[in-house]
Amino acid sequence: SIEPEFFCYDEIELDYVCQPALNGKSQCWRPAFISVRVESSTTLAAASNQLLVSFVANFNILKEERIYLRGLHGSGTPDKPIDIESLPIDIVSSPGTWVKEDGTVVFDLTSNVKAFTLITLVFTLINPALSQPAQMVALHCDSCCANAQALSVASAVQLDAVLGVQFATPTCAHVNITSVLQLLHPANIIQLQPTGVYGPACDALCYGLVNGPYCECAPNYFGANCAQYVEADPTRSFSALVIAGQSASIGSLFDSTQRGFKTQLQNPRDRHDKDKKWVQEEDEERTESQEMKDEGKRHEKENGWSQRNE
Repeated sequence: SIEPEFFCYDEIELDYVCQPALNGKSQCWRPAFISVRVESSTTLAAASNQLLVSFVANFNILKEERIYLRGLHGSGTPDKPIDIESLPIDIVSSPGTWVKEDGTVVFDLTSNVKAFTLITLVFTLINPALSQPAQMVALHCDSCCANAQALSVASAVQLDAVLGVQFATPTCAHVNITSVLQLLHPANIIQLQPTGVYGPACDALCYGLVNGPYCECAPNYFGANCAQYVEADPTRSFSALVIAGQSASIGSLFDSTQRGFKTQLQNPRDRHDKDKKWVQEEDEERTESQEMKDEGKRHEKENGWSQRNE
């Protein structure tokens, strides 16, 4: 018999007989989130951190089911509703709910989801203000398996996922920032206000966050001392997860006015096959062109011999 915590898809025939022996292939699963992946945009202390979450379940999920992403401890974001962008677009309700004490984001599905569908979410939390290791996160739901609602669903876990902040006491904390500022900018004409001093000789100004001997930049700032700024383009910075052997269409997750825009992500294997076909066609055209040239030269040579004989 099939173990009680497993289910078989309805369209699959029973795949065993009692007599005379087991027969056929098994098509049964334990309902589970088979993968979860969480990425962050920054590890800077107390910075706004855009989190990208993607997950896949091996079972069908009905609309209005509630899903929990747990383990996001240490964030500086207070309890509140949080905006969630999703792919497929609007597949989850927004805003979702953020519970700081539990480190949990709660969201509901707005439509049915088929098994093995990749779902991607984007939302923002504030990083911890103090050092802490990256947190382990878990994706969970209660009896949300549409194939067999009485069955419990196995959670998916990612170790050392996000919200890890390594913050060390500035090594140049003993240096007066005013003295360095006067040395580098005697006219006191500056466009940005430095936040601290760093460097081996404690003679460089930092416009980001001084973390031990380093100067760490806030989002959109760059350069050795974080003094240069560029506005990030969210349509170019989104990193989509593509599963091998599949392709997916993505829309802009950040600007509702661009939701009609889609980009086709191509399976590298398909691209290789197309490139290979293109190369073969080019080779065939090149061979055909060479054959025509050779034929032309042969005719010229024959005409030359014919005229000479005449």
